[in-house]
Amino acid sequence: MKSTGFPPIHSKNSSKHIGMGSVNSWIEIADGLEGTTQVGRFKFTVYHSGMIRIQVNRYETFQPNPYSVIGEPKSTEFQISEDSGL
Repeated sequence: MKSTGFPPIHSKNSSKHIGMGSVNSWIEIADGLEGTTQVGRFKFTVYHSGMIRIQVNRYETFQPNPYSVIGEPKSTEFQISEDSGL
């Protein structure tokens, strides 16, 4: 089997490599989308047409001051579609 480069759901390499499970629900928000999985929460924030911030965690809130993104989201048109064929 060809390796994808992604750790398996329960990696033996690190206790941090734990899959988030299936998506339970998601909603569109003003600047992206957010939702829940079997294990935690996720949030996609559209900063502009070439930049999307993806946050995933097992807690109720997200880090408001990231070290990796220094800009602010700008009003950007985007479209979200759901594909249930996976």
